[in-house]
Amino acid sequence: MATLRADLQGFRGFAVILILLFTSFPHIFKNGSFGVDTFLILSGYLCQMQYSEKSTTSMGLMIYIRNRLFRLFPLYLMVLFGILAFGCVFLPSNYAEDELNDSKWAIFMASNLKGVFTNKGFFMQDFSFLHHTWIIALQFQFFALAPLIFFQLSKCKTLESKITSLLVPTFCSFAVHMTTSGPTSLESIISRFWQFQIGAISYLATPSRNLLDKEKKNDVFACEETRLIGKKWREEVRTAYVMLAVILATITVVPDSFMVLKTDTLIRISATGITAVLFAFGPSVSGSKVEKIFGNQFLVILGNHAFVLYLVFWPIMEAFRCANGGLELGFYQNLQVVLATLFVAIPLHLVETLFKSSKFFASVFLGLSFTLITMLIMSLSHDPNTENLSYYGKPPNAQKPLEKTEFYWSSTEVYFDRNWNYNQIVANAIRKNSEWICSPNIDRLPNCTFEDSYKSCEIESGAGKLTIAFIGDDFPAAYEAVKRDFKHIYVFSVHKCDILWTENNGDNGKCGEKAKEIYTRVEAVKPDVIFLLSRYVDATARNHNENSETLIINNIKRLSAFTKHIIITRPFPSLNYDAPSVLLAALQRTTHINNSYKQMVDSNVEKRLKHIKDRCVNCTFIDQESSICRNGDCFLYDKGSLLSYFANEDRLSFKGHELMYDQVKAVFNDVKKKIL
Repeated sequence: MATLRADLQGFRGFAVILILLFTSFPHIFKNGSFGVDTFLILSGYLCQMQYSEKSTTSMGLMIYIRNRLFRLFPLYLMVLFGILAFGCVFLPSNYAEDELNDSKWAIFMASNLKGVFTNKGFFMQDFSFLHHTWIIALQFQFFALAPLIFFQLSKCKTLESKITSLLVPTFCSFAVHMTTSGPTSLESIISRFWQFQIGAISYLATPSRNLLDKEKKNDVFACEETRLIGKKWREEVRTAYVMLAVILATITVVPDSFMVLKTDTLIRISATGITAVLFAFGPSVSGSKVEKIFGNQFLVILGNHAFVLYLVFWPIMEAFRCANGGLELGFYQNLQVVLATLFVAIPLHLVETLFKSSKFFASVFLGLSFTLITMLIMSLSHDPNTENLSYYGKPPNAQKPLEKTEFYWSSTEVYFDRNWNYNQIVANAIRKNSEWICSPNIDRLPNCTFEDSYKSCEIESGAGKLTIAFIGDDFPAAYEAVKRDFKHIYVFSVHKCDILWTENNGDNGKCGEKAKEIYTRVEAVKPDVIFLLSRYVDATARNHNENSETLIINNIKRLSAFTKHIIITRPFPSLNYDAPSVLLAALQRTTHINNSYKQMVDSNVEKRLKHIKDRCVNCTFIDQESSICRNGDCFLYDKGSLLSYFANEDRLSFKGHELMYDQVKAVFNDVKKKIL
């Protein structure tokens, strides 16, 4: 392939660079993800170029299937086995269990369907060593559908009819992509099929090299007479390339704040158009400038190793992130990731070369790898030792086993089993704590990602009738309480900013700007119910005085004018970070930790809530302390792990969502009866 179209391998290498830069430095190369789009278009282009004329016969179809299987599966299964083995040996049991679940999708080339059919997508996991396999699964699914496209094209007699027949499924797939969201829009074959088809159309629109070589070979813009392009297109195409280059540079480096229309969809459409045009017209002329750029030796070498690099880079980077406590990697750590990737990729490329040269060896390895991985997955799935259960002691007043509850966060909270005894339940709760600590965004809501400057999002298409607004920093329990009754949920995430203290108090900082934006949006939406959700009492809470009382009441009145009812949660004292020193001196394995600063801030909260209760007719209050805390002691700490958790007579949890759910649900049901 490289001898025929070296530029295409160069494009593949360029796409790999974009993806590696995006994953290593997402804040700098924030739009490098369109390297994925280049991969998809290139797959459609090459598939059309190599197999469309050959795969319409039985023998041609067999050759096509054999080549696709031997191209993808042997090395893919080899890396998958290595990732599983690494997880079993080095990863904590909770991460190894997530990896095991992901591998069940990956081995059948269905990783891109995990988020479509479940609410437990890769981004809801702290670490996902197999997330990158969704692109390979997407390509494999296209390769499985491609013979149907080839058969349809074989019935078309003219080039125009072939392009027309491809446009119909292209537009249908593009419509699905534009009208859906989340994993369905980004990772499903239905919504990404249009990009593969654009690649196929790009190949059909590529002028004949023999025809174009008759023109000026050193100027791609000098091709003035072809049966596809028409006459005198030199200046028009030159202008088009300049515009595409400007768009490419803009979406790559310009900050979001300077682009009013900047969206992921705009980037994806622009990248697809740029790539398709370059594939079709840029490198078609031997010796053209575009061909020289993308056909250089460095990009071609990267393109030849692209599959291996892509397979190993992501899991290696995740391993470094895991070792770094889930924090973003620095420059030197990313450099170590690159060196480790090269160290692993070079021998793997030699193995890949062996697979290509010996179909027998590849066939034997393919069957053996699939069998071994399947046996490994089955054995780990039934191995009770993978839970790493150990005795951590028993908190007071908690004796009976817990029933399994299917909350959306269950995959990252406590794993329940009806047959566990209490010690096993405690062990699992402690085991999950490290995952929560490493990932501050683990409790984000399904289909809700905070992307704009005010950290807001909208959850649409609920089965109910109510429009609801969440304002605060603790949403999971409230979401579970309303998920069967909402039509729209507007989520406004605020951290360490009390919007009742801002807006008219001279606070022109970030909190003031955030409060102003929230009030404006809530006024426009006019939700049926507003939740003011605060998890922790801020240790630096301002003193309650006459001015603050007036400000709070005015803001409550303003919010009341926009909604039928307001539900307010009372926060509880936050975790005492002196816990480790206390635990070291404690004789018990589990002990209560008192919050030393509780008294100096709790009185301010009490005064604030009292004045709101006295003056807000359509407000209801939830006292979280009654759900979680006992005698002022909200947390328990495990002496062995120095990790905190909540427990009462019925439940045990690190974040406390399950303990709060019943109370929030009861309050919401009462409010719902009043407003409906």
